[in-house]
Amino acid sequence: MNAMYCHGLGTIISTKSRVSGYGKIVGAKLLATPHGLVYPKFIVIVDEDIDPFNLNEVMWALVTRFRAERDLVLIPNAPGSTLDPASYSRGLVTRMIMDATTPIPPDIPLQGLSLVTPPDEASEWIEQLKRIMR
Repeated sequence: MNAMYCHGLGTIISTKSRVSGYGKIVGAKLLATPHGLVYPKFIVIVDEDIDPFNLNEVMWALVTRFRAERDLVLIPNAPGSTLDPASYSRGLVTRMIMDATTPIPPDIPLQGLSLVTPPDEASEWIEQLKRIMR
């Protein structure tokens, strides 16, 4: 984690993505910490192969992995530092989480698993479900 930029108003976190949308979850968790409640205004989440202290690598991740329509979270009118010169009114800022991690497909619970043998009447219903899940 690198929170050195602009006295902590900019934060870069390198993490291993575990599930789809994990970068956004990490950014939201940072905002729930005592430091995160006041300081970080923009948060960039990158994969573990990116060094958060190397701005060239971070910018590469943003340019190649970040898509605003999918990976941007804006939180308007959030409490922030009263020392932030760009705040709307004293102590209110818009926070931004940019997820620049490699996308992971969403998990499908129990895909390919069968805990019990379905009765013969359910086979048509199961076939319809398999077509939908493709």
